[in-house]
Formats: sequence, structure tokens, C-alpha cells
Amino acid sequence: MGNELGTSFFAMYQELIWTSKKWEEYQDLFTTNSERIKIVNQSAPLFFSIIKDSLENDILLSISRLTDPLKSGKFKNASLRRALSEISDEATREKLTSQLDSLETTVKTIREKRNKNISHIDFDHLFQNRSDSIVVVKYTEIEDALNQIQKIFNQIEQHFCKSSTVFERFPSMGGSYELLRLLDQGLQFDEAVQLQRGKSPIMITPSKKEI
Repeated sequence: MGNELGTSFFAMYQELIWTSKKWEEYQDLFTTNSERIKIVNQSAPLFFSIIKDSLENDILLSISRLTDPLKSGKFKNASLRRALSEISDEATREKLTSQLDSLETTVKTIREKRNKNISHIDFDHLFQNRSDSIVVVKYTEIEDALNQIQKIFNQIEQHFCKSSTVFERFPSMGGSYELLRLLDQGLQFDEAVQLQRGKSPIMITPSKKEI
């Protein structure tokens, strides 16, 4: 594979693994079912709203980075396009290039969100139409983009390394499920205590010293 491609390929591998895992955690917290969303909203709605936006933006940035062109100005990008440029077999390169071209359509809105709302606050876009100043990316667009990226990455990995990576959901300790379980237990305990006291739950705002 060579030192340059090997280094960039490993960077892409780490990026895609972590992005896939972050997407799983995002789904577990915010899209799985109404009961989990209820736990989140009852526990710390403002905090989880910030986490939701931050996670989503981070995932969109990663998808954009992985599908970036060979260069941004004078700087090279470690993206899928660069890996494709190193494939000597013409048939394989053309096949994957076609898939990556198709992926560009999928990530169009994601890239627009990155350029106009995340990496920059696009001035002209902001004042063209105030109601449309925030680009909205659909859940299905993120899911489709990640699935296509994983598929293309595995074909590149198979070409160079004769192996592939399993990106399917796998159990992990210390993730969102454990957090939701503990929050649910805490909410139940708090409700039981307040009912025993015959009072409404007390809102406590900790000081910086207490934190």
C-alpha cells in the first residue's frame, strides 16, 4: 500500500470506526424509542439537547472529511478519493469511482450543512432567507451516507489488504445504554422519595464549587 497511502488509510479507518460508533450512540439516545427519549427529557433536557447537536455536527463533519476531494486548495486530503487514485486496476478503480460519484449525491446536503452552518457561518446564505438559514439534514441521509461509505471502504480494504471490517452494531460497555439505565433508576428513585415526602421534586442548581 505504501507509506503515504497506508498512513492516510489508517486515519480514514479510525475516522470511520469512531463515526460509526458515535452514530450508534446517537441512535440509542435520540431515535430508538419514545421511552428512551422520555428518560432523556426528564433527566436533563438542555444538556442532552447540546449533546445531540454536538454529536450530529461531529458525525456530519466526519462524513464530509471522508468524502472530500483529493485536495482543498493546495492541501491534500486523506479521503476515499485519494485511496481510489492509488488503485492500479482500472476496472476496480472505475467501479469504485462510480460508487463514490453516486455517494456525492447522498452527501450533498451534509456537505452544505458543513460548509454553511458548521465549519463556517455563511454570510450570504444567512441573509438570503432567514427561514432557510439553517441547513437541515435528514436522519435517512446520514444513515445512507454511512452505509455507502462503509461499503466503499471495505471494497478498498479488500483490494489492498484482502480483508474487510465489520461495521455492524456491537455491544459496548460504558455507552449510552448504561447511562439510560442509570438515569431511569435515578428518576424512579427520585419519584419514590418525593412521593414518600408528599412533595414535588426540588430543583437544585449546583454552584461551581459543588460541581
